[in-house]
Amino acid sequence: MKLSKIIVTFISCFVLMNTAFSQDKIIETKNISGSSNYQLENILNDFSLLSWDAREKELQNVIDKIERLATTSDKNLFLARAYTIFPGKKYVNLNKASNLIENYLKHNPESYEGYLVRAKFIIEKNDLDFFRYMVKPSKEKIKEHNEAHDQALGEIEKSLKIKDSAEGYQLKARLSEGEEKIKLLEKSISINHNYNEAWRELVSELRYKHRYDEAFSKLGEWIKNTQNPNLTIEILRELASVLRDQREPQNSVQVLNTALAIRNKTGSDGLDTIYSALDDIYLDLARSYKDAKDTKHAEEYYKKYLILNPKSWYTRFELAYLYDSSGQVNKAITQYEQVLAYNKNSSSSIYNLGLLYEKIDEEKSKELFIKYIKLNIDKEDEHSIKWIENAKSQLRSMGVFDYPQSKKELENLKPKSSSLSKWLLLLFLLPFSWKYKKATRFIIISSMTAAVVFISIIEADSSDPSLVKAFLYFIPVVCTGTFLLYVFRKQQ
Repeated sequence: MKLSKIIVTFISCFVLMNTAFSQDKIIETKNISGSSNYQLENILNDFSLLSWDAREKELQNVIDKIERLATTSDKNLFLARAYTIFPGKKYVNLNKASNLIENYLKHNPESYEGYLVRAKFIIEKNDLDFFRYMVKPSKEKIKEHNEAHDQALGEIEKSLKIKDSAEGYQLKARLSEGEEKIKLLEKSISINHNYNEAWRELVSELRYKHRYDEAFSKLGEWIKNTQNPNLTIEILRELASVLRDQREPQNSVQVLNTALAIRNKTGSDGLDTIYSALDDIYLDLARSYKDAKDTKHAEEYYKKYLILNPKSWYTRFELAYLYDSSGQVNKAITQYEQVLAYNKNSSSSIYNLGLLYEKIDEEKSKELFIKYIKLNIDKEDEHSIKWIENAKSQLRSMGVFDYPQSKKELENLKPKSSSLSKWLLLLFLLPFSWKYKKATRFIIISSMTAAVVFISIIEADSSDPSLVKAFLYFIPVVCTGTFLLYVFRKQQ
C-alpha cells in the first residue's frame, strides 16, 4: 500500500526528530516536582510498565516510596494499587490489596479511585481478562465468571457516578465486548488524551477485530502525544505488528529499525520493561525478516534474541523451522533438539525431527513418530487428529504398523504394578519392623513431624491461610501415626 509507505516514512522521520531533542525530557521520579500524589502516580505508572520479574524486585522500593510520600489518608489507596499491579505468587498481594482498599473506603466512601481499585481486585482475582480466550468453559466456570463480572462492573459504576474518569471507562471497557468496548476506550481517551493504557487496549482491540486501517490511524494519533523513548518504541512495535498483519514485512522492518535506533540511543537495553525491551525488538525484527523471505537477517536477529534469552524454547523452534524451511537440515536438527532440551514434550519439534531424520536415521525417525503419537493420542480436536494420522502414515511408509491406535490401547501398554507385589513387600518388611521396634518408632515420629511441618509451610504459603484447614489436615496424620506407635509399643 502506497499510503502506508508514506505514513511509515513520515512517522519514522517524526520519531527520529522528536527523540533527538527529547532525551532530557524523560520523566524520572527523582526529578519530579509538584505534589507527592503526582510523584506517586508516576511511580506507579513506571512500575506497571516493568516486566513481571522486574516488578517482583521493585515492589519493596515502590512500597517504601509510598510509605514515605503518601499522606496518611491516601497511603492505603496507593499501597492497594501497587499490590494489584503485582498480584504476586498465588495472589498473596491481592489479598493485601483487598484488606487495604476496604479499610480505605470505610474512611473515604466518596473516593472514585477506591471503587476502581476494588474492581481491579475482582478482575485480577477471577482472571476476567482471559475468559474470552477460554476453550469450552464449563457451566460452573461461566456462572462464576458472570457473577464476578457483574460484581466488578458494579464497583466501576459506583466510581463513574462519583466522577467521569478515563480510568473508569478504560476499566469498564475491559469488561465489555465488541463495539461497546471500542466506544468506551475512545471515551476514556477523550477525557485524558495522555492515558496510555486506554490507547494500548484500543489498538489491541482493533487488531483483534482485524480493523487494521483504524488501528494504524490510532497509532499515528498516539505517537504524536509522546516524547518518552520507551513509549515511542512500544508504539512503533505495535505499528510494525499491524504492518505484518497487513502482509507488509518490508515496511515492518523499516519501522522496527527505527525503534532499534531509538533503543540504542537511550543507552539502555530496557530488558526490565514489558513493551520496549531490546530483546522484543530483536524478535520482532527476526519475524518480519522471515516474512520478507530474508533468511540471513532473520537468522541474525533470532540469534541475538537467544543470546539474551537462551532458554526461550519457542524462539528456538522458530529458528529451527526457519532452517528447516530453507533446507539447512543439520542446523534445523540441532535447534529442534535444543528445543526438546528445554521442553521435552514439544510435539511440533518431535514431529519435524521425525521428518528430518527419515532420510538420515530411519530408526530414530520411527521412535520420534511413535513418541509423537503417544503424546497426542488423547487429544480430540481436528488439528491434532489430522497430525496424528500424518504421523501414522509416515510410520506405515517405513513399514511400521505396530503403534498405539487409541488412548485405551496406550494405557494398556503401560506397566501396572501388582497389588500382590505391594503386599509381599509389606510382609517382607514387617519382620524387620518388629525386630527393630525402636528404629521403626523413630521413623514414624520423624515422618509425622515432617508431614506436620510440610502441611504448615504449604498452608502458610497459600493465598488464604487457615488454621482450621491446617488442623483438619493434621488429624489423619496424627491418628495414623498414633495408631502405628500404639501397635509397635503393644508388642513390647
